[in-house]
Amino acid sequence: MRRLLLLLTLICITLPTLATTVVGRSVEELAARSSHVVVGRAVRTWSKWNAEQRVVFTYTEFAVERSLKGSAPTTVTVRQLGGHANGLVQKVAGARPLRTGESAVLFLRPSAQHDGTMAVTSLMQGHFRMKKREDGEIVVSNGISGASQLDRNEGTVSAYKGTEITLKQLEERVRRVAK
Repeated sequence: MRRLLLLLTLICITLPTLATTVVGRSVEELAARSSHVVVGRAVRTWSKWNAEQRVVFTYTEFAVERSLKGSAPTTVTVRQLGGHANGLVQKVAGARPLRTGESAVLFLRPSAQHDGTMAVTSLMQGHFRMKKREDGEIVVSNGISGASQLDRNEGTVSAYKGTEITLKQLEERVRRVAK
């Protein structure tokens, strides 16, 4: 019985450490770390194994409506860790998958594979979902549940809440960095 209690205690203590912990980035920091910042819509997604059959990646064709930083083509392919392939699901805390039809602002950089795909900068922090408020204003948010944020100044960890601002405010902040 003691061993069972000890095991349960260890599981309870270590489970929170399995979540993704990020260093929070401002819009300006995200823009500085990105080669492209684009506004657009996810057109289609597909998942497949890597060459070694160890990791699933999800690819999203993203139609670019306008570019806030960098000169982007009319479509980009975004590559993200995790997805569904051959009946297996791999989820990555902190990687928010794009959904077909979703409108978003993406902060992007070339993927590490150098295969022409792009990666979202700083996991979910570089993926701002768009929604229209009742007053017609478009707001964007990169908040997500299941991730933690390290406060660089305090050295503390808390739930990641992200940033929610209007699209216009985000565009202004990115353009100031992109000049």
